[in-house]
Amino acid sequence: MMIDTNIIRILISQKYVFINELSNQLPPKFKKKMGSYILNPFLKKKN
Repeated sequence: MMIDTNIIRILISQKYVFINELSNQLPPKFKKKMGSYILNPFLKKKN
């Protein structure tokens, strides 16, 4: 279980970095849609 949570944390942190890099070049509305679209699967899997 510990290994699985660590892998998920790494994937989420990498996606956050990816979103932050995109946010410098994209408008805020699009950034919010991207963030919710990318993070939704992780939030649903936790429940």
